[in-house]
Amino acid sequence: EWALPLNQLMPATTNREDVLAFWLLICRYMDVTQPLPDIPLFESFRHEDPRTLRHDEKSRRNPRYWRDMSKQEYERFKDDNRHKLYNNKW
Repeated sequence: EWALPLNQLMPATTNREDVLAFWLLICRYMDVTQPLPDIPLFESFRHEDPRTLRHDEKSRRNPRYWRDMSKQEYERFKDDNRHKLYNNKW
């Protein structure tokens, strides 16, 4: 049986920005006209989706983008992303 365990993607929260961002992630995941969302959970499956594979080849995305990221790079990514979430005009 195939299933997407959504409860493992995001912990329980009442933060409006987190909930809206999670909703956008689900919408992007379900949209077959776009590549998979670029999150660590999907990295090992990106090559199995033809649209995502073409996108990654065209953009020259490192197949190990998330796995090769240093702790400092990851912390900077989280800070930048949090800033974008709070400043987004939902």
